[in-house]
Amino acid sequence: MTDSIDTSEREAEEPRLLNLPVREMREEPVPHQEPDVLRAALELALEATPEELPAALDALRELLSVGAPVAARYDFDGHGWLYIDAGSGSDWRTRHAGAEMLCVLRGGA
Repeated sequence: MTDSIDTSEREAEEPRLLNLPVREMREEPVPHQEPDVLRAALELALEATPEELPAALDALRELLSVGAPVAARYDFDGHGWLYIDAGSGSDWRTRHAGAEMLCVLRGGA
């Protein structure tokens, strides 16, 4: 006779907790992400004085009319434009400096 206890059923019912390191939220963007222009415009509108508010709201309205970038046009090879999009990896927006971001209008227009 052994003194061991079968814990297989108990472990299945009570999963072990993992202690993972917690990362603090940061205000600065992740290096491979471009800054969040919409968030900056919203913060500007929230902090605007009554005189600045109409211009800040117009800038925010302009940003909301265009959706997020879906592709970028970065070079002309003599036969046509070269494009890059999310299918090329998570850093596609920053891979080619000076690329022209192509956006889709909100509402499917």
